[in-house]
Amino acid sequence: LANQGLTPDEIADAIELPEQLAGPVHARGYYGTLKANSRAVYQRYFGWYDAVPAHLDRLPRTEVAQRYVEAMGGLDAVLAQIEQAYEDGEMRWAAELAQHAAFAAPRNEQALEWLARAYEQLGYRAESGPWRDIYLTGAWEARHGVVARDLEAGAGDLLDAIPLDLFFAAMATR
Repeated sequence: LANQGLTPDEIADAIELPEQLAGPVHARGYYGTLKANSRAVYQRYFGWYDAVPAHLDRLPRTEVAQRYVEAMGGLDAVLAQIEQAYEDGEMRWAAELAQHAAFAAPRNEQALEWLARAYEQLGYRAESGPWRDIYLTGAWEARHGVVARDLEAGAGDLLDAIPLDLFFAAMATR
């Protein structure tokens, strides 16, 4: 599909498993997904560039979000479109709009709540465990914020809890 000019996102939406593999339960995407794997294969062979010239030197995400929200008529207009997309069951579109709203107005509770709702629905629908975890974590963080953790403080306790022979065995495998 790449040789036919499709971008990684277009390939991810177009690719399907052959019938023999799509049916059996053990071949389903419970961990990896065909969408994620196809993007990884594309990146391995072609790199990150998706053949869209505008993607060579993108604006920072926050600036893009602010400009999109302004171009769509302001935050209230975008929030109305998010609600409509949500009601129509278009969760991918609702999440896309909501992430622009949330990046443009990071303290706006309505934007963050819509983002959380869209992520929750995407998480509930995800067959892949990692995708579900990422969506539901994103929903939680939209509602509660990102919790800063002192990773160094916990490292000492972790090392104290690991028997020395297991620690060195783990180091040897690395």
